[in-house]
Amino acid sequence: STNYPDVFSRLVMRLVDALFLDTTEGSTTIVRGNRDADWTMEAINSPTGKLAEALFDDPQKDNLSRGQGFPKGWLEHVERLLELPADLHRHALVIFAHNLSWFFAVDPDWTQANLLSTLESGSEQDREALWGGFLWGGKAHGHEFFEIIKPHMLELATSGSLERRGHAETLTGLLLSAWALTNDGTGRKWVSDQELRGVLLNSSDD
Repeated sequence: STNYPDVFSRLVMRLVDALFLDTTEGSTTIVRGNRDADWTMEAINSPTGKLAEALFDDPQKDNLSRGQGFPKGWLEHVERLLELPADLHRHALVIFAHNLSWFFAVDPDWTQANLLSTLESGSEQDREALWGGFLWGGKAHGHEFFEIIKPHMLELATSGSLERRGHAETLTGLLLSAWALTNDGTGRKWVSDQELRGVLLNSSDD
């Protein structure tokens, strides 16, 4: 992608076209059986997930500054992957959600409309895929981003519906770290004592 960006872009377009035409190509090697989906594991083992990961090797997206927005050609690839049907777009969503803070820093409006909006989605599987990616590494940089996602994090932390135990620990750790931070302008904690207490009490009941 570094030495032949045009070739890389055309290749991505053709591969995404192939996924639209033959959705069986987007299946993972993971057999779920009666288990709940492990969206992170499925994503990194799926063609869609690998394509999404490959986009981050594209130099077009390097050295983007806060609020700059994404290069048109690069963003078109991202959006096409998110338009794929069913689990295919969820695998892409996992990879992009893993980089959610970065997406928001570069283009907050696009990120709210295309990624964070999933948290309001009627699709439980879409929400699980987004949380799977976001909590895989667990980064929530920037107060503005955190304020948007915090209500959803608090709801998830007390819902008892986290996909994996490791995600529960990651989420609690994120909220605990935010509790130690204060807003420079107001002096208020990013997470209040009461909010943290509710999370910890719920965690102790699991």
